[in-house]
Amino acid sequence: MPAAAGGPAGVLRAWRMKGAKRHGRLSGPAAVWLLLAAASGAWPGEQATRLDAWLAAGVTDIDYEEFDHGASQDREEGTVPGLGAGLHLARGRLFAEGMLDAGSGHVDYRAAGIATTTDEDILDGDVIGGRELLRRQDSRLGLYAGLGYRHWRRDIRSTPAAFGLDETYRWWYGILGVRGEYDVNDRVRLRADMALTRTLDPSIKVRFAAGYDDATLDLGAANGLRVAVALENRLGNGMALFVSPWYEYWKLGRSADAVLRQNGIPAGTVFEPQSETHNLGIHAGVRWRLF
Repeated sequence: MPAAAGGPAGVLRAWRMKGAKRHGRLSGPAAVWLLLAAASGAWPGEQATRLDAWLAAGVTDIDYEEFDHGASQDREEGTVPGLGAGLHLARGRLFAEGMLDAGSGHVDYRAAGIATTTDEDILDGDVIGGRELLRRQDSRLGLYAGLGYRHWRRDIRSTPAAFGLDETYRWWYGILGVRGEYDVNDRVRLRADMALTRTLDPSIKVRFAAGYDDATLDLGAANGLRVAVALENRLGNGMALFVSPWYEYWKLGRSADAVLRQNGIPAGTVFEPQSETHNLGIHAGVRWRLF
């Protein structure tokens, strides 16, 4: 889309900056340690401890769109392959998990009069802790909370008609979720998971191919959603195969207008529009018991 009033005509879309002060940068790691400490301290000593690990490959179908006053400004769509790994620790009715997921690939970018591709690199990790509230012989239901971090790079390639942008998004996010499990039989387990998320202190660093100064922009926090279903088939010897389709929704708020600079000299105004991301994906992998 066109640059903001007074900005460069060669930039793929308008740019933007928020004047809100940053805060709570140290609260993320501290909250993770507090969560783990609280969970481990609450586990009864007579209960057996179980530690599982998992590895998976998958693909994510990305649908990302930016809006300004309700009008679509640009859109990205395409599939990105990835890998995931995690640990699950349980004792009695309490559990904790850690997860790391990474993906990289190319998607299609479209804006008014512009069609190009974007190189996508996504790294996402979280730590959660929770407790089973209901437990029966073949089913369980629990609640959990946690903290995650997302690092997302979008390198929008230049075209003959417009310069590209290299953008890196970063944000912490809080997690509050519910999880249910059902043993279909002695070997097959079905798991359903739904969580609300909340972005914390989101920001974006922008490098302009047009030669303008880099900009770090503060974005508006918003609520999101994650939903996943997993079907697991136990093979014996503590190992199992699983497949898990999932969906996630992210939203980032519009920033305030800010000054765009070239060699330190004001060269117009820029802003970050509101954006929404709908990601649909699937993981398939192996899970095994360590002890």
